[in-house]
Amino acid sequence: MKKEYLVTYDVHENHEQIIKDLLAAGWHSVKPAYEIGTRKPVFCYLPETTWYKSFENTTEATEEFIKIAGGASNVIRQMVTSFSDWQGSIKNPMPHQVEEAKHMRLLPVLN
Repeated sequence: MKKEYLVTYDVHENHEQIIKDLLAAGWHSVKPAYEIGTRKPVFCYLPETTWYKSFENTTEATEEFIKIAGGASNVIRQMVTSFSDWQGSIKNPMPHQVEEAKHMRLLPVLN
């Protein structure tokens, strides 16, 4: 059964290309969530090097991310974990996240 896995990473190079490739492969950096403290439904903009996608297990998520990152030699460190209940921040999205939220039809798009 597929569930969502979160990948947080550091890489040596090609940051912008990795973002483009993650988006093209169906990864997301915008997540419906709950505001910290109030539990009000919001849309959370994840940190620049944190993305999620559905997989069967952590191995699948890890292998796909390494391929997108250009191979293990480009990956400095990564963490892969499953998740289900989110609270998060809605402040300071990156430009690609605003576009992603619009594409995902997550309204309102908050800045």
